[in-house]
Parts: sequence; structure tokens; C-alpha cells
Amino acid sequence: MQTEPVEVEPDVRNVILEAYAQILLNQDKALLANIISKKCIIVPIESLSNIIKAILHVSEVEVQLNEDVGCCAAKSNPIRKIDAIKIIKDNGEVVIDLKQVYNKEYNELVNNYHVCLKYCIV
Repeated sequence: MQTEPVEVEPDVRNVILEAYAQILLNQDKALLANIISKKCIIVPIESLSNIIKAILHVSEVEVQLNEDVGCCAAKSNPIRKIDAIKIIKDNGEVVIDLKQVYNKEYNELVNNYHVCLKYCIV
């Protein structure tokens, strides 16, 4: 009698460690100096999405960026301001206020794991 393999949800700590490892292994040295801002670590947009999925136990997260770049130099800057983080629950409900609706998890990401939720790397 065979049983179906049980899908285990990723632990948020492992997802964060993987994101940090990828930053250290793959990023430009000049960029590494700029990823720590006010005691928070700025992570790539895809990693941020995966971290939020892991801590909230949801399957879909959309990170919307501020695409309004003021000058030519800003266009080449890989660090972008986050306009909104949309969480789409399994029942289809869309949450756009991560800080208020998921305050405990928001504070855990910012205060315990030092993940920046205001900027990300594109």
C-alpha cells in the first residue's frame, strides 16, 4: 500500500536563509554594500515573494513596485521602492494591507528577520 507524498510547507527561516545565500553568491560586490538599509536587508523581489508566502502560508503574493523613476541614473538602480504587497488567499480574497491584516507576521519579518518590506532588488 503506497501513500501519496505529503507536501511540506517551507519554513520561513529556510526561505530567508536561501535568499541571503543567493544574494551573497550571485550579486555584484557593489550591490552588496547597498542591500542593508536601516538594519533591514533588501532582498530580490522573487525571494521577498517566497518569504511572504512561507510566513503567511499562502500560494500567491504579488509585489508591486513604484515604476516612477525620476532620472536616468535611477533607471539603472536595481533597488526599487515597493508600492504594495498583495496577498491572494486560497479562497480568492485579496489583501493589500500586509502590515495591518498580518501585523504579527509583518513585525516578525521586520524585527526578527530584518527583511526590508519597503524596497527590493529587481
